[in-house]
Amino acid sequence: GELGGVMRTGIPGYRLPHDVLDREIKYILDHGVTAKTGHFVRRADLLKMTHRYAAVFIATGLQASHGIDLGGAADDTVEQGIDFLDRTRRGGVSLTDQNVLVIGGGNTAFDAARTARRLGAHVRIVYRRTRNEMPAIREEIEEAVEEGIILDELVPCSPVCGCDSASQTTRGDRVPFRKRPTTPISIFAATASSWRWVKRRTCPSCPRGPSCATAPNSWA
Repeated sequence: GELGGVMRTGIPGYRLPHDVLDREIKYILDHGVTAKTGHFVRRADLLKMTHRYAAVFIATGLQASHGIDLGGAADDTVEQGIDFLDRTRRGGVSLTDQNVLVIGGGNTAFDAARTARRLGAHVRIVYRRTRNEMPAIREEIEEAVEEGIILDELVPCSPVCGCDSASQTTRGDRVPFRKRPTTPISIFAATASSWRWVKRRTCPSCPRGPSCATAPNSWA
């Protein structure tokens, strides 16, 4: 396996060039850190480490994905943003003239959107709140707009259905919001005249959480 974690698999090369990441990892290894890859750490192994070392630091990152319920729409046209970024990193992906919808307003959403745009897609981002409330880095948002990515603000979550997007208001005083979005989420795709509820390719940017699968039960 390659070292680097999400910095390698989830951050596009235009933001973090792989040679820069490789150089930083090499610097760490050159200063006495030993790395062993391709080794699955089981609970029993972890317990042994606690007896062998003075401290054990678990830095596995946020491995557990929090998906969204898209019902029958969850086919091969729907892909988690972080998985999409990893797949495109491996190469061989073309989205020329495809319509791509990205659901979310964080850095992963914009990374997925800008990557899809670089692969030739027509990209639209939908977010339940305003542009100013998007948690993504400001520069990422501004550069996405400059690259031709469309931002749809104040788009509420709705069940997947066959209806025209004109029924979805963008007036904040008519859209009730909660801190966390409800699911399932509507899927958009572009047509010549409007955005309609048909499936093309969708990248929901869902939050991820820690996985405690390796940790002993006594640590829960």
